[in-house]
Amino acid sequence: MEILAISDVHGRVGNIGAISKELAKADLVLIAGDITNFGSGKQAKQVISEIKKYNDNILAVPGNCDPPSVDKYLTGKNLSLHCNCVELSGIKFIGLGGSISPGSADGEENFSISLAAIEKQLSPSDRSILVTHQPAHDTKIDSVDGSRHSGSIAIRDFIIKNRPILAVSGHIHEAVGTDTIGETTLINPGPLPHGTYGYITIDDNVNAEIRTIG
Repeated sequence: MEILAISDVHGRVGNIGAISKELAKADLVLIAGDITNFGSGKQAKQVISEIKKYNDNILAVPGNCDPPSVDKYLTGKNLSLHCNCVELSGIKFIGLGGSISPGSADGEENFSISLAAIEKQLSPSDRSILVTHQPAHDTKIDSVDGSRHSGSIAIRDFIIKNRPILAVSGHIHEAVGTDTIGETTLINPGPLPHGTYGYITIDDNVNAEIRTIG
């Protein structure tokens, strides 16, 4: 399976055409939130429609800049992974949208509750891929300078316990890259308008890389 991962489009569709060949080649496109910039379901439709010119196979979660109408649109089009599970090619895709403020106990508790519900849709033998907007705490992809980590502890705990083969996230624009937690490959493709995206191949192993437009 070949997956193209993008994030933090913020309603700016200019670079979608620039990766048209990669979009068309991918088996699946994953969007890790902030499809709009506090826009509407109508703006989300515009972004998704641009992607659908090249690939109809899309799964997404909303970000902190996506109002409820965005996930309503995604859900209506069967594209939403937020608190959802979709099985494709023997892999369970699960997701959680939104974000929390760094150090927010209430936010972490809400994430924990949502992730516990998601976990009930998995079994120990499942191969799964987690898509979130917020990254896991204490990784290379949740910190701007390597010291101030703003990821979610609840997401990290979920990854450690359930061992998805891949975790895709966004949110931290400056922390583009890859990392691992145990056997789980992590990737933050970075904001597509800034010219980066992720390309992942999955067979017996997971290979994830950051690609740059131009």
